[in-house]
Amino acid sequence: MYAEHLRTFIAPAGGLEAARLCKLGGTAGQVEYAALGDPAAVVVTVRAAREGQGATCKPLGSPGTLLLTAAAAIAVGQRVSPAANGKAVAGGSPAVAIALKAASGDGAIFEALPIPQAVGHGSAVDVAAAGANVTLPANAAPLQVLTPDAARDVTLPDVALWAGRTIVIVNGAAATHALTAKNAGGDTIGAIAATKASLFFSTGAAWRVLAGA
Repeated sequence: MYAEHLRTFIAPAGGLEAARLCKLGGTAGQVEYAALGDPAAVVVTVRAAREGQGATCKPLGSPGTLLLTAAAAIAVGQRVSPAANGKAVAGGSPAVAIALKAASGDGAIFEALPIPQAVGHGSAVDVAAAGANVTLPANAAPLQVLTPDAARDVTLPDVALWAGRTIVIVNGAAATHALTAKNAGGDTIGAIAATKASLFFSTGAAWRVLAGA
């Protein structure tokens, strides 16, 4: 398994096992097991961690393969989705990876290839009115079409979880209402004028912008 783009989060009560799908927890800096069919799964634990310890995790959208824990038998080539306690099950939705090796049954560890743009696996595109400032979640779609009713801010997703990936923001306003993309710290990354679009790229440490037409 590749080691690029690893990130450390805090393990919740009960700790975390390795090779489990996790979502961001209710406490800042914490992750917890994804549930059955959970659309919020964004990372996979690389190593086990006890409660309060640092859990090394790999974002679903980062390069390389993943080690996952099966909830039941899985055949090579099957698409897998989150199951209870962060395990993976064949079929279901949302699909987050494709099995490269078979899993014999519950608890078996198997290698899988993330489905491209898996962090945004809830949808390929989000279309929404922006009647207030917008904060994009870790599992945001890679294409955002937002129509503001006034000048609005758009906070980009977690930069580390999106390492090596891009997100396109389209301003659907027909008039003068601009969108201003910012990082989690409130720093301005770029502006998107009405009827325009911009592409944002995460280096893993910072967001960069390529302004579009």
